[in-house]
Amino acid sequence: MDGVVVKEITMATNVFARLTIPGPTGPQGPAGPAGATMITTQSVVTGSRALGTPYTNGTGKPMFVTVCVANVASATVTAKTDANADPVLVVATVAAFSTPAPTVALNFWVLPGAKYKVELTLGSGTLQSWTEWS
Repeated sequence: MDGVVVKEITMATNVFARLTIPGPTGPQGPAGPAGATMITTQSVVTGSRALGTPYTNGTGKPMFVTVCVANVASATVTAKTDANADPVLVVATVAAFSTPAPTVALNFWVLPGAKYKVELTLGSGTLQSWTEWS
């Protein structure tokens, strides 16, 4: 697929997510399809986020979210997003029941205006990082 790689998430030597906007390039930069929404902002929002708390995508465009939870002991980490004030639609989940307690990462999309949250079920874990691209 021809296009421009806007953002790539890499851990060690593995690429976990890559967003490519298809279309030709020109002297003014990438020229995607008419009406295409490009990701232009990366925000590390760890300090203003908490597990289990719902947030709203107020960017006016789709948002890609990566949340890392450390020391996940006998727990399931789940991402939910939908139009409800407290989202119920599960879009990503990771279960960790090994020793030592691992760090897990969830990646998911949030539609414009939608609510989203990441929560722990059972066990324990600590929010390590929360990054949003819009």
